[in-house]
Amino acid sequence: MIFFNSIKHWQLFLLLMIPSLMPRVAQDAPTLNPMFFMVAMFTLAIPVLWMQAVGLTSNERLKVELKRKSTFFRIAGLVPFAYVLILFINGFPKPLSVNGSLPMWVVPMHFFTMFCFLYMLWFSSKQLGTLKKGSETDFTDYAGLFFLMWIFPIGVWFVQPVVNKLLQGDISLKS
Repeated sequence: MIFFNSIKHWQLFLLLMIPSLMPRVAQDAPTLNPMFFMVAMFTLAIPVLWMQAVGLTSNERLKVELKRKSTFFRIAGLVPFAYVLILFINGFPKPLSVNGSLPMWVVPMHFFTMFCFLYMLWFSSKQLGTLKKGSETDFTDYAGLFFLMWIFPIGVWFVQPVVNKLLQGDISLKS
């Protein structure tokens, strides 16, 4: 995952945009299409692995009293993949039931996946903000990082240069 901490912002942006440049895959009906599944997983993997790399590396570089436990953060990174895999196995985006309504398990699983994604955003932006400040932070200190990471294709242009500097040791922790 160190790969994501050292690449340039434009390289990370291109990694996310490459699947959208595949018009044939986008035009095919996605139902049970293995190529669509692989493109979807790749597109999902880039922001998730980037947040995991930023969050875990930032957490490792902090002083002991500023570190957070990362067990749930690591698990939260697997949940979106499990969700997409389960949906794909069940034939999504075809109607998942005979009458066209969603099965009851989809809604709670979707909300849990969203919660895990927001948790990954919070953890990685909080730890990166704490590393940048060098002391404990509140939400106002890292809100910009949080929202920029949330809008990944745009935010990567602003956050990745900070990641490159902080996680490669080019600037001090107090700046």
